[in-house]
Amino acid sequence: MKLLDIARVCHEANAALCLSQGDTSQPSWEDAPDWQKESAVAGVRFHLENPGAPASSSHESWLAHKEADGWKYGKEKNPDKKEHPCMVPFDELPVEQQSKDFIFRQLVHSLVPHMKGKVIPEPARKKRTPAEKGEMLSRKETNQKIGAALRKKEAETERKAPKPKVKPKKKKAPAKKKPAKAAE
Repeated sequence: MKLLDIARVCHEANAALCLSQGDTSQPSWEDAPDWQKESAVAGVRFHLENPGAPASSSHESWLAHKEADGWKYGKEKNPDKKEHPCMVPFDELPVEQQSKDFIFRQLVHSLVPHMKGKVIPEPARKKRTPAEKGEMLSRKETNQKIGAALRKKEAETERKAPKPKVKPKKKKAPAKKKPAKAAE
């Protein structure tokens, strides 16, 4: 089993979970656009490189990737506008959405022992996508994009943060000098 196979399993499980919740927007792996496949591969890579990371970190990594790619919050998922309702911190997600991250993480960790075993052949297909050919961002490029997105988010947070109000110190009036008494 290869990293791409694990990404496919995770994607299909996510699509099945979405379907069970009435969300029919998730295509099968074969019909998924490259950006969606690359997102699944990045998620698998994240868990392989950070085996102790909790599900919330999985979401934060996904969020950073999306922000680096220009996505923003939207009430409904719209790939053309790059809007997604899950573009919020993990603890603000509905439980149904949080479950995706728990399931994704568990699937990766359950399938990792099989990576060095039997290799599952890729199905024959006329045209392979860039994600399937391995034409994705390098780890360094991915980290640079994530770093840039995090720096941008920090800068936005600093701009939005209320400035502490500093009360001007009251100046003390200079002490009045008492007139010197004339020597008698």
